[in-house]
Amino acid sequence: EYNENIAYCLNELDSMSDTIDQLLLLARLESQYSSKLSEKQPIVSILNDIYQKYSTVIESKNLNLNTDNYCSKPFYVPAFHANLLLENILSNAIKYTGVKGEINIRMRDNQNSVIVEISDNGIGINQEDTSKIFTPFYRSHPLDHKHITGNGLGLSIAHKAAEALNAEISVNSKLDEGSSFLIILSKS
Repeated sequence: EYNENIAYCLNELDSMSDTIDQLLLLARLESQYSSKLSEKQPIVSILNDIYQKYSTVIESKNLNLNTDNYCSKPFYVPAFHANLLLENILSNAIKYTGVKGEINIRMRDNQNSVIVEISDNGIGINQEDTSKIFTPFYRSHPLDHKHITGNGLGLSIAHKAAEALNAEISVNSKLDEGSSFLIILSKS
C-alpha cells in the first residue's frame, strides 16, 4: 500500500513539475527573451524530429500518419519556436485521436508563405470553444474526456510561439469529427 501511495505521489509531482515547466516557458515567450529567434532549420526536419519523438505513441495507438509536402523548395524556420508550435499542435492531434485514427500533415507554399495544415479525425472541439482554446489553462469540456491528461497550456504556448514567428494560426473543428489547425508562416 505504501508503494502504491508513493508511486501515486511521484506521478503527481512529475505532473506538477511539467505544468511548472510549461508555465515558465509561457512566461519566457511573453517576455523580451523570446524576441531572439534561434538558428533556422528546415521545417520538414523539425516535423520529422517530432514524429520520431512520438513514434511509440503513434504505433501503440495504431494511428495512420499521412504527410504531403507540396513545397517547391526547402523552407527554413527558427527551430526553437517552430518546434514549440508544431509539437504542441501535433501532440494534441496524437493525444485526442482514438485508436486506428488518422492524422494528416500537409504543407504547401506560394511566393509569400508556407502553409502547414495538421488535421485529425479525433474527438474535435465544440464550435463555441474554438475561440477560447489558445487561452492558458482552458480545456474544452474536460469532464467528457477525463482519461486524456493535460493542463490546457499547450495551445497557448503554440499561440505564443506563432506570434514570435509572425505566423498565423487558426483552427476549424467539429465535435466528434476532428480538428484542423492551419499555420501560415511568412517567407522572409
